[in-house]
Amino acid sequence: MHPKIKIAIAKKRDLKSIDTLRHSVYATELGQFEPSAEKSLHDRPEVESTYIVAYEGDKLAGFVGITAPSSPAYSIDHYILRSQSGLTYTDGLFEIRALTVIDQSRGTHVAPALMYAAFRYAQEHGARELIAIGHRKVRNMYIRLGMRPKGLNFKSGKLDYELLSASVESIEK
Repeated sequence: MHPKIKIAIAKKRDLKSIDTLRHSVYATELGQFEPSAEKSLHDRPEVESTYIVAYEGDKLAGFVGITAPSSPAYSIDHYILRSQSGLTYTDGLFEIRALTVIDQSRGTHVAPALMYAAFRYAQEHGARELIAIGHRKVRNMYIRLGMRPKGLNFKSGKLDYELLSASVESIEK
């Protein structure tokens, strides 16, 4: 049984743990990035995100990022050209991104709790449309939460990813 989780907006002190977990998953486990000697993987500088963290006790169990339209770029811009996305880029388009959960907490309530928290955060900050890129192994979780595939797929590391979207209104129902 997993201990209760605490969900919170990440503080500056959480960023090092986020970068370490990001390295562990995206560089070491999935091979999407080259492993680094410092075992830390930072966000792309042009993507400005707010992070929500989940702690089980004093251990970081996972995180998710929310990128507002005020960011210079979305993370999907690295993988999909805006002209090919089929999306309308407005001041209400928010990206839920980098949903990352430690191995021991995968398949538990941590990922859905983080996604719900990200949805509520985006909703409270003016989101009308949400986008995400999810890998196929967690596709059904995104769909259960109300997101729908956009028909755009790509490969990164060992995983196949898919662009998903939903209106805030459709998720609220």
